[in-house]
Amino acid sequence: PFTCALDFSTLSRGNVNNSFAVYNKGEGRYYSYSQSSPDIVSPNVAPMQSFWVRANAANPTLSSMTMATNGTVGSTPTFYKNQTVIADRLFLNVYEAANPSKADDFLLAMVAGTHEANDQEWDAFKRLNDNDMPSLMSVANGDELAINAIDYSPNNIKTKKLQLRFVSGKNNEVYFIELQDSLLTNNYHIELEDLKLRKMHDLKAQPYKFVHDQNAEYRFVLHLSPVTTVNSGHSHSTNVGFGYGINTGTLVLKLDNAPTDVAGSLHDLNGRRVMELRYPAGADQHGLDVSTLASGVYVLKLQTAQGEEVHKIILP
Repeated sequence: PFTCALDFSTLSRGNVNNSFAVYNKGEGRYYSYSQSSPDIVSPNVAPMQSFWVRANAANPTLSSMTMATNGTVGSTPTFYKNQTVIADRLFLNVYEAANPSKADDFLLAMVAGTHEANDQEWDAFKRLNDNDMPSLMSVANGDELAINAIDYSPNNIKTKKLQLRFVSGKNNEVYFIELQDSLLTNNYHIELEDLKLRKMHDLKAQPYKFVHDQNAEYRFVLHLSPVTTVNSGHSHSTNVGFGYGINTGTLVLKLDNAPTDVAGSLHDLNGRRVMELRYPAGADQHGLDVSTLASGVYVLKLQTAQGEEVHKIILP
């Protein structure tokens, strides 16, 4: 899970063979790098490539894989597997409120052709941390993954839901789940659903604070959906031709073909109603002053002659 290639030959090892192996799913076998086995001739491990090492005695160790020390770049890198397309990646970092050093990371990548469950060439299984340390992972088809590549991109029109599992030996401890999105090249809505509290949270707005319940390890679901630019109107295939834009603190709604007045309300992700509106029939557009509202994701509910319509609104 690195941003550049890892030079395995620079890692100091204790009771670990001077080799690593990667799994070739297409051929159903492992390829290895070592002096005696030339399957892989380069010591460089590609970004997002999971790999295995083998211990040769008790208490095996590897040096810290700090990219400033162990990373390598080049115009023509040589890997066993070469990633030719830059993948969108995000980290979910969970940490204890009272002691942020007690933390864990989960890495999600958007890679065409992969699956939510384990893809041997892309993913890595999760091994739980010590009892007093938190552990965060995705869960799909019985696989628990610390690194998970899924088939998703801004071209998808449906929301992707990914089940998460959170484990800690500290019941009733306060934790935060924080989004780190500096490796995303595209823009997504990234929301965390808390099934226990029945609420949605916009992770791009702020970290999510929660009290751990050991009886609810599967309480979180990650929701991904593509973002359409909010500073210009965009249309939706709805009954009344809905579109919206943001202009200097004003939410501008455009409803084509609305034969009657349209009533509506704006809600935050906790379900609280923050604003009401009435859109007059035949009007070209309708403006709402949202300058006092916090940035983030809101839900707009409209009651039209054809029934209720629900739209997601992003306030920058």
